[in-house]
Amino acid sequence: WNRRDLLTAKEGKYLVDEHVAYFKNDVKVIDSTTTITAHELTYYENEHKSIATGDVRVLNSRDNGTMVGGFLEHFDDTKYSKMIEAPKYVQVDTASSGKIDTLVIIAREMESYDDSTRRFVATDSVHLVRSELSGRCRRGVYYPDKDVVDLRDEPIIWYEESQVTGDSVHIQLKKRRLDRVFIHGNAFAISQSDSLHVNRFDQLTSQKMTLYFSDDKLQHIEAEGTAVSLYFLYDQGQPDGVNKTSG
Repeated sequence: WNRRDLLTAKEGKYLVDEHVAYFKNDVKVIDSTTTITAHELTYYENEHKSIATGDVRVLNSRDNGTMVGGFLEHFDDTKYSKMIEAPKYVQVDTASSGKIDTLVIIAREMESYDDSTRRFVATDSVHLVRSELSGRCRRGVYYPDKDVVDLRDEPIIWYEESQVTGDSVHIQLKKRRLDRVFIHGNAFAISQSDSLHVNRFDQLTSQKMTLYFSDDKLQHIEAEGTAVSLYFLYDQGQPDGVNKTSG
């Protein structure tokens, strides 16, 4: 193992001719910012590559983020990792009020890049949950140092009674809390008009849409570019027509 890291395990062996080290049972690797635990780990010295299997957990102390899964492949030289077999990323934050909030991302495959732009890339059947906001797409990218999440390829997000879709969704956090959500291209928002009239849905469409949040609560929505609003009206709780506005 290299001099910068500390590795512990109950069993280990080194194959001299192959330059391969193998460890199993309670394997733990600790460096300056990351702790990896797994049932087994194999290190290929010539390739500077390691493979961890069995309940793999990668904890990053810089942002309290943890990536878990069944199989991890890591390359030292490029600082690139790929997790498969039910990968999941979890980041727990505690607000000043003491409320615990958690970001959870699951996918079929998850990649970690720790180069000039640190990021986690989730691919295939991506699901995201953060406070009251949840989302789904085929490809998502989380930039922990920028507090940004990008959802692409058929993204869809939900917040309370609202559902929003578009060509791409850009979620901007501020101190790990929801700040703004930008929807670009074919933006469409729909929300239940009234709990007593479940078949009525207010709708808003545009080319660009911005959701503004404060204290993790949706404050208002702005729509730009061929904007159309469809809003149902009521009189003393009874349906009273619909208002359609465009601009």
